[in-house]
Amino acid sequence: MIKLSVTSLCLSLSLACLPLTSNAALPAQSDSAKMPSYPFSLSCSKDGLRGEARGHYYNYGQNGRSVYVDQYRILNADPDRNKANVNTTIANASGGGSKSFKSPDSMKQDGQWHDLGDFWHSPWPATQVRVEFVFDKKGGDPRCDGWANLG
Repeated sequence: MIKLSVTSLCLSLSLACLPLTSNAALPAQSDSAKMPSYPFSLSCSKDGLRGEARGHYYNYGQNGRSVYVDQYRILNADPDRNKANVNTTIANASGGGSKSFKSPDSMKQDGQWHDLGDFWHSPWPATQVRVEFVFDKKGGDPRCDGWANLG
């Protein structure tokens, strides 16, 4: 009888804890799903060539922002030349810090949207995203910067 009671008690405790254990990850997932995502876009032009980028961010208030530069496209360029660069910098708009991402020397400039996938959690309340486009052109490669100030 004592053996059965201890076994029953262990079984009851493990069953009582099962819902807590199986749902432990749900609050974090539901919190991020409820957090609004804010889209942004930026562009710049040089010598008739145009670069565009788009992304989104989450504003966590005092805890900073998660910034995603999702895609880019280059317009009005020679689509057969695919050695452009799309370099991203996520920075403190007030100065005093930044995170840079350098692209490979193989970015397409065919006018289509392409994945970029630069991401960083910015700790600053005033965050700026800057994207430098280096167009692939015979002779000198023109460049320009587009930027967006986030929330």
